[in-house]
Amino acid sequence: RRGQVPPTEFIGVAERTNLIVPLGNWVFHQACMQARAWLDEGLLPDVMAVNLSPLQFKDADLVAHVRSALGESGVPAERIELEITVNIVMEAMGGYHATLARLRSDGIRFAIDDFGTGYSSLKYLRSFPAHKLKIAQEFLTGVPEDRNDTAIVRATIDLAKDMDLTVIAEGAEKAAQVEFLRALRCDQVQGYYFSRPLGI
Repeated sequence: RRGQVPPTEFIGVAERTNLIVPLGNWVFHQACMQARAWLDEGLLPDVMAVNLSPLQFKDADLVAHVRSALGESGVPAERIELEITVNIVMEAMGGYHATLARLRSDGIRFAIDDFGTGYSSLKYLRSFPAHKLKIAQEFLTGVPEDRNDTAIVRATIDLAKDMDLTVIAEGAEKAAQVEFLRALRCDQVQGYYFSRPLGI
């Protein structure tokens, strides 16, 4: 009846009704199948990134679902990257170490999403075996005009580089932002400057 519903609306409902776990499992399976298709066509240059809800991370069957999707699709585990928020990182370090270790031992890569927001802590960044750090969109909004946003983005990129993490900036909408990030040797940039979200 409503047509396309944005994630900002439906994800909250899915989490409150606990539908996010089966929905997330379906999304992960579809992502693996698409990654396999793109690999076969030579169209997947890096990894397929998939967001993970905190409720999924708490699911005892998460590892089994991930392994099943990888096995069925035939996509190599190292071509899949799970994007998780800082809150999940904190919980993982507190009680989900085994799940994290099993996924990592399978070859799954991790990206810390929206870094700098919520309860971000350098202590967890130091301990969590991430491969990629994603700078939250809200810090990119004022770049390159706002000196505070500029300082935060520059410092985060330097930190990620020193820790051998790939760094990606979220939410680029202007050419000036992209040029600023390129000058700082930001590894990857995403946002409306390149493309609006695409439907299937």
